[in-house]
Amino acid sequence: MSKINQHLFQQTVIAIVCYFSMSSLMAQKSIFDYLSGDQLVEITLKANFDSITLDKFSEDYLEATLQRKGDPKIWELKIKTRGKFRRRICQFPPLKLEFSKKDLETMGLVKFDDLKLVTHCLDDILAQEYVLREYLAYKMYQTLTPYSFRVQLAKITYVNTGRRGFQLKRYGLLIEDEDDLAHRIGGKPQDVFGLSWDKIHPSSAETLAAFQYIVGNTDWDIGMQRNIAFIQSAADNSIISVPYDFDMSGLVNPVYGIPNPDFPIKTLKERYYQGGSRPSAELTNSILSQKENWIALCRNFKLLSSTTRREMENFLVSFFVELEAGVAFTKP
Repeated sequence: MSKINQHLFQQTVIAIVCYFSMSSLMAQKSIFDYLSGDQLVEITLKANFDSITLDKFSEDYLEATLQRKGDPKIWELKIKTRGKFRRRICQFPPLKLEFSKKDLETMGLVKFDDLKLVTHCLDDILAQEYVLREYLAYKMYQTLTPYSFRVQLAKITYVNTGRRGFQLKRYGLLIEDEDDLAHRIGGKPQDVFGLSWDKIHPSSAETLAAFQYIVGNTDWDIGMQRNIAFIQSAADNSIISVPYDFDMSGLVNPVYGIPNPDFPIKTLKERYYQGGSRPSAELTNSILSQKENWIALCRNFKLLSSTTRREMENFLVSFFVELEAGVAFTKP
């Protein structure tokens, strides 16, 4: 075999190996996939929640176990509180779940070992509804773009192994790991502060800004990378922006919510457009095509009270009235 043919053969072998290695990796599931199911899954999470609720600002991880109903597998993991505002005001703060990479490998799962858990925050009926409302916001965003976090709604039984020994069932929201998201859409997570609009993939930037206006959310910032994940695309090195945390939006409308003081609005129900320019006609038409789907999503979500469903529907309708009148996405 000539040197040229030998070189070509080696390159072909490498290409084939890389192809099948990537195909194998893509075929593997993540811990998010493993725990996901129908609209609602049931999970038991055991830990010393005395430490979690009484020392909310500790950065220390605590030992915990997690089990999905119907699955004999009991996961040993570590948990800690997360977030800024919600950690401060929540009786039961949101959590970060960190699984063992060794356990993931043993179970044939990819190495992405973190999940975010949005908890009920406050121990009342309204707070339960906030989790459900935020879940619907994520589901709405997914209809506009594949550049979005996957979420799984869960009924979680919290078993406290601490001295107070309580047990309670509440709704929670599992959010996939940022590395898992990046892998799905073909890129790598990036921490980039001070980023300007023109440095972001145009389609992802305008979709993000438009949707935040639709749901009435001003709790985000491109330059500060607040409540936004940046993923650098492997295809063209562009930066893709993916939003998360919609709890401070008008669609969720929590009793503790306050609008961004940097903008001339007084309530979460007032919309303020933070985008650079108005969305393209293509995106506007795409949003308009989702009108009936989004309204039906809220109207038919029976885990929420009829009053709450009607309130969310009316809030969405108010946006589409603006859109059809040509006054949406404008700054006062």
